Amino acid sequence: MIRLIHARASDALEALNDDIEMATNGYDRRGREIGVAVLRGTARARDAANGCT
Repeated sequence: MIRLIHARASDALEALNDDIEMATNGYDRRGREIGVAVLRGTARARDAANGCT
């Protein structure tokens, strides 16, 4: 049971990291280009989640 939870958490973190990396490069998870305003919002959301101001 613990291994299953660990595997799911690891997969979720990897997917989130992939989304952040794609957004940093200017693309959404579907591979479409996103604008600068969206990137700024993504960065703000990431910083808020990490406790940064």
